[in-house]
Amino acid sequence: ARRMAYFDTRDPNYPAVAFITMHDDREKIKPLIYARLVYDDGSSVCTRLEYWGHSGELDLRHGVRELYVHYLMRNTKMIDSSLSPISATLTTDSTCSGGHSKTILIKDTRKQKSNYDFGVCLHQALYNLTDPQLLVDWVELNIALGAKVITVYLQDVSESYYELMLPYIGRGVVEVLDWKMGIPYIKEYTKIWGQTGVISECIFRNINRVKYLGLMDVDEFFVPQKHLTIPEMLLDLEKMAGARNSASFILYNAFMWNDGIPLPEVAHSTKCPGMKWPRYFMNTKRSCFPPYQYKYHKLIVKPLAVNTAWCHYIFEPWQKGYTKEFYVPIKLGLTHHYRFPEKKTKSWKSQTFTMSRYFEVTRKGIMKQMCHANY
Repeated sequence: ARRMAYFDTRDPNYPAVAFITMHDDREKIKPLIYARLVYDDGSSVCTRLEYWGHSGELDLRHGVRELYVHYLMRNTKMIDSSLSPISATLTTDSTCSGGHSKTILIKDTRKQKSNYDFGVCLHQALYNLTDPQLLVDWVELNIALGAKVITVYLQDVSESYYELMLPYIGRGVVEVLDWKMGIPYIKEYTKIWGQTGVISECIFRNINRVKYLGLMDVDEFFVPQKHLTIPEMLLDLEKMAGARNSASFILYNAFMWNDGIPLPEVAHSTKCPGMKWPRYFMNTKRSCFPPYQYKYHKLIVKPLAVNTAWCHYIFEPWQKGYTKEFYVPIKLGLTHHYRFPEKKTKSWKSQTFTMSRYFEVTRKGIMKQMCHANY
C-alpha cells in the first residue's frame, strides 16, 4: 500500500509521526516495531513505535474474510515539535542498525493548510469496477454539493478511471492516489483491500486542509435536505448543542430505488450515446425511516479531531476536548445510498425529487467528460 507517514502536531504536548500500518491478525503476536526518523540535515533518531489506535477486527467466519487489521502507530520517544522528520524506515531491531524497510516519506501536516470548509474521500480504494462513469457521476455531484477537494484511491481498476479524472486534477479539485495493497503472504483476498487503512490515510492527509471530511462509497452522497450545499448545512449544524465539540457527524442512511419514475428534468433533457443517466437522476424512491438502517449510516469527520475511523463510526483515541459523534437531524441532511444491485427491503418508501436541484449542473459536467464535448 502507500508508503507515507505523517508528522502530527495536533497535540502540542505529544508531537508524533503517525504510521498507517496493516497487520495480518492471523498472527496473534504483533511485533515490536522501531522507526529510524531521518531529518533534513542527515541526523536521525531511533524510537520504538506504540500501537496508538486501531480500526477493524479479524474476521475468519464470514464469506468475505477480513485478515488485515489497521493499526495506527506513533513514536514513543519525544521529538522536537518544531522540526519534522522527512523520512523513516521501520525495523524490528531495537537499535535501528539493520533490517530496515523501504524508505517511508513523512508529510508535515502543518504545511497542508488550505482552509477548505469541506472535502470528501472515497473511503475504499476502487477495485473490481467496470463502469468509469460511476466515478465521474460521483465527482460531479460532490462538486455541486460543495466539496473543494476530493480524494480518490485506486486499487485495481482500468486506466480509464484515472484518465477521466485528469480534467478535475488539472482544476485542483480531485487527487487520485494509488493504494495498490499487496495480497497477504498466505494468499487470500482480504476484505475491501484495507479499507480502514485508506480511511486513516485520508484523514491524516486532510489535517489542516479541510475543516470537515466526508467518508463514503462511490454509490453514496451526503445530501442536505434544507440547504443547497454541505458547507451551508454544517454551518447551521454547528449551532446545535453538542455538535460544536463533536469529532464526527453521522448522517442517517436512506436507500434510493428506481421505481420507473426519474427526475422530471430527464424527460426534457438530452445526453450523448457515450453517457448514461446517473442513478441519482433515476432513483427517486426513498426509504421512509432512515434511522432504522443503522448498519449503513456514514459520517463526516473533523480531521483536527479524529485519528482512526471505520466507515460507520470513529475509533478511540480521538483528540482531547472532543466528544465522539453527533447524529445529524433528518431535516438537515441524509446519506443518499444508490446501492447496486438495489437493496431488497420491505420498508416504506416515499417519492422525492430533491436531486432536481443539482440536475443541470451535474448533467453538463458529466456530458463534458463522457461525450468529449463542451456543453
